[in-house]
Amino acid sequence: MTVLPSRPSDRDAIRAITARAGVFNAEEVDTALELFDDYVKDPQCGYNFLSEYDAAGQVRGYVCWGPASLSRGAVDLYWICTDPAAQGRGVGAALFTPVV
Repeated sequence: MTVLPSRPSDRDAIRAITARAGVFNAEEVDTALELFDDYVKDPQCGYNFLSEYDAAGQVRGYVCWGPASLSRGAVDLYWICTDPAAQGRGVGAALFTPVV
């Protein structure tokens, strides 16, 4: 499994995966993309994205988090989503593994 900071080119895959998950409404899908767009425009904006890629380089899942307000060292998990076709294959667990 390959987990790396999300790239701007991941946007369409993130949109598709979020919509296919079947648990987010249209407004929530749009919100995930708004956070992603903020992350792409300004990596210091406070939103962080990682994507998990298969051997062919296709995005199979992503996670978004940011610093928790009024805390030191704590974060809020905003989104974690795995493509339904890749569920049960450790994608979500890989997204929680620290990137070194």
